[in-house]
Amino acid sequence: MTIEQVIARVAEHFGLSVAALTGRGRTRDVAFARQVAAYALHQHFPCLSQQRIGSLLGGLDHSTVRYSWDRVQHAMRTDSTLATAIRALLPPPPQPSAPSVRAMRWWAAQAQQNYLVVAA
Repeated sequence: MTIEQVIARVAEHFGLSVAALTGRGRTRDVAFARQVAAYALHQHFPCLSQQRIGSLLGGLDHSTVRYSWDRVQHAMRTDSTLATAIRALLPPPPQPSAPSVRAMRWWAAQAQQNYLVVAA
């Protein structure tokens, strides 16, 4: 799932257009949808910075993005139906795969006695 798809799914869930979600509108329904989008982007793409998420959602400041995460997390703790709806918006993010046992055995077989490790 791409960044654009995450934004589109949140906009669709709240009955908004992508332009409205990423625009400068400040009505209550648009603002909360934008906060959910910031939370969803952070959950699905943890490597995105707060500044990048803010720029994707209409030029929000990084502190506004952080406030959005906190507000949505608090709302999810107090309202289980909202938490279920937000979790249903997106599939869980992909988990990194563990290195294969075969690769680790190969790496261990390459060990030699003449390696010098210097501690800094």
